[in-house]
Amino acid sequence: MLSTALLSSTRRTLATTPLRTLSSATVLPRITERRPDETGRGGRASDAGVKVCVFGATGFLGRYVTSGLVMSRCVSHAANHHRIFYAHSSSTPGRTINLIYPIFNEGTNGVLTYIGSRGDEFAYRHLRPHFELGRAKFQFYSSRDRQSMADLIADADIVINLIGKYYDTKKLENTDKFPYLNYSISTSIHEANVVVPRTIAELCTEMQVDNLIHVSSAAANPESSSEWARTKYEGEQEVLKAYPWATIVRPTQMFGHEDKLLNWFANMAGRFPVVPLIEGGHALTQPVWVDDVARTINRIIDDPEMFEGRRVDCFGPQDYSYAELARFVYDITGQEPTLSEVPSQVANYAAGVLQYEGNPLMTPDLVNLWSEDYLPEMTPEEYESQPKKDKVFTMKDLGVESTPIEKVAFKYLHRFRKGGHFILAEGYH
Repeated sequence: MLSTALLSSTRRTLATTPLRTLSSATVLPRITERRPDETGRGGRASDAGVKVCVFGATGFLGRYVTSGLVMSRCVSHAANHHRIFYAHSSSTPGRTINLIYPIFNEGTNGVLTYIGSRGDEFAYRHLRPHFELGRAKFQFYSSRDRQSMADLIADADIVINLIGKYYDTKKLENTDKFPYLNYSISTSIHEANVVVPRTIAELCTEMQVDNLIHVSSAAANPESSSEWARTKYEGEQEVLKAYPWATIVRPTQMFGHEDKLLNWFANMAGRFPVVPLIEGGHALTQPVWVDDVARTINRIIDDPEMFEGRRVDCFGPQDYSYAELARFVYDITGQEPTLSEVPSQVANYAAGVLQYEGNPLMTPDLVNLWSEDYLPEMTPEEYESQPKKDKVFTMKDLGVESTPIEKVAFKYLHRFRKGGHFILAEGYH
């Protein structure tokens, strides 16, 4: 066991040493001593009496959210040693209170996490190393079995819904006529984005769960040509109807190691000589780093009552057209596909075929989505000038600075280079 002097020395050393983020960062518990209201040694190995249930933990965003529940990323001197206070007005039914919200290090320690999965143990085994032994419960559930979902929620204090789908899952079924097989829909976009969130919200109300965090999308719009965007909006409304105190998180398109944005361009170039730019690639998007969204959610978990019935918008520092993103990706990967400006009607022909893949690169609905701007509702100036009452929060309000896409993209896109990263010998002698 470290002595008190050695532990203090370690803290001073870490406080003055710049640390990198992501998997290469040094990770320490946010709180190293045991708090008065918890049991255990303190930090991630302790029991702070907070139970969090996560639906959709095995997805892209889910792995980062669950990682943040048990560890903190020490990213700067200020993050480790200073409290940063943000003034907000929290409005909940029956009360309006001005609050001062303290921001500490990222992540929440001592959390017992319930993780639901519709697959076998191989679907979530990558999440197991995130947790101390006994600090996570993995349980099977079916989104069509209400009782199994209630069993997963159990006595959770906070429920997080990360479930979403951008395509209809298809399955083969027998038919009486030739060719005796037919594709049918197993799980639809509407079921994943509307029915399941509504069920979770209803269960949270029935079981008197303290807080619900629902992750939607900045593209949520009832007038969108994309069914995905329309169902995201409808899902929000159904959640708020069943659980009016829910916190809605609206991220723009997320980028990161497992994303379907920058990787999409690289994968398309690896499979096809021509990569389509839908409607010329002129539509705008403002990508946000998935880790920034996860950190925002973890900070909401630190003080969930403050964000009851409120919305938190997450977006990157700059907008790009899809054509600009394509050229940015190929500048990193060295791929040289032909970029073709294609009308959405033409792109739908190719998408109609590719949609039958197991994890489709293109679907007709994705074509519709990428034909429209995918941006936050307001400009940064408009977010800042909002009145405090009913304010829409942003990541900045929670002390999370948005990470530029240029700082992260190279880390996972250089693998698409022919010969790998080290084929470019110049500059590495």
